[in-house]
Order: sequence, then C-alpha cells, then structure tokens
Amino acid sequence: MWQVYVLMGIVVILVAFLWVQGIDYVHKNHPDYKGGKQDGFDFDHDLEDWDVTIGDGLDKLEQKEKKL
Repeated sequence: MWQVYVLMGIVVILVAFLWVQGIDYVHKNHPDYKGGKQDGFDFDHDLEDWDVTIGDGLDKLEQKEKKL
C-alpha cells in the first residue's frame, strides 16, 4: 500500500513542478498578460449579450399592448 502513496506523491510533485514551470514561462515570455474573462475559465462570457438581446423589442411590445 505504501507504493501507492509514494506513486501519488511523485505524481503530485510532478504536476506541481510542471504547473510552476508553465506559470514562470508565461510570466517571462508574456509580461503584459493579465488574464481576464477570455482565458478559458469563464464560461458565462457567451451569455453576456443574452440579457440585452432578450429585452430588445419589449418596449414596442408593451406599447402595442397598451394600445389594445
């Protein structure tokens, strides 16, 4: 069973090392990168205009209903 723990520790250390190397690479080669909504982790950016477009035409519809 201890072999599983050792293997898991090695994998976690390897992933952490590669993650830090990737962050360091981006920091050195792209100093102007600040992240943002389009970095791949904000899944709501496709719906930002949805609320605006849902309300388009409601004023005209309300005016038509008032005339009736």
